[in-house]
Amino acid sequence: MKIHQANPKDLEQLTALRLDFALFEQKYVPGYSVEVDNKAYLNRLRQETQNAIVKRDPIFLLAEAENQLCGYINLFIYPDFKDKVFMGELFVKPDKRRSGTATNLLNSSIQWIKNHRKKILHLTVSKNNENGVRFFKKYGFKRVQSNYINLEFNIK
Repeated sequence: MKIHQANPKDLEQLTALRLDFALFEQKYVPGYSVEVDNKAYLNRLRQETQNAIVKRDPIFLLAEAENQLCGYINLFIYPDFKDKVFMGELFVKPDKRRSGTATNLLNSSIQWIKNHRKKILHLTVSKNNENGVRFFKKYGFKRVQSNYINLEFNIK
């Protein structure tokens, strides 16, 4: 397995993986639904992915096995977070789970963060995503108090 930073040749496979992530995530976010047949949504996802690859914001680290992308992680560096990097997404294809792919992506991310002189990796994970919570706790992640409160407003 190889881990590398996304480049333009990865666009189509990475966009497909990000769609798989969105479909996976909808299980944990009430009211969130991905319209797989919606061309506008797919075009927007592709454009966002392309912009991220070109601007390197966020940084995408990709796991590749047998010339196919099988997982990714994305990292955001915000000027407001002096020592922190925010992980937005970590996704591994279902058939590659429990193969060390997520661990390799996480370890590569930690090395990337060290190289950029940051000290904290911050992320959010749905409390209903028990496997995700268990994975991060296994690697020493601790629950921290957040400055954020989830608010919602129903429009009638």
